[in-house]
Amino acid sequence: MSTRDPSLFAKRKRANALGLTFSMIAMSIGMLFLFWILAILLWKGFAAISPSLFLASTPAPGSEGGGLANPIVGSLMMVFFLCLHQHSDRNLGRYLSIRVWSK
Repeated sequence: MSTRDPSLFAKRKRANALGLTFSMIAMSIGMLFLFWILAILLWKGFAAISPSLFLASTPAPGSEGGGLANPIVGSLMMVFFLCLHQHSDRNLGRYLSIRVWSK
């Protein structure tokens, strides 16, 4: 024997359909704007992509030209030093567990 109320189930099903409809409308509007931004980026941005974009240093504020060499090198340095730090921490923990704490 089932004790479910059919009207409660129908009410929940309508609320679910309404919520899904509103969320899909909101998602569609958001995706429309994101694709619009992407289209403008691709349409107007390909002219700016060149080797100098990646190899030139970042200019002073207000100057024309320049590139992304400084941020790229900075990101690579952060990754290198974090990897080095993690490696040294792991080896330090191994050393301490074998030599110092086991005594």
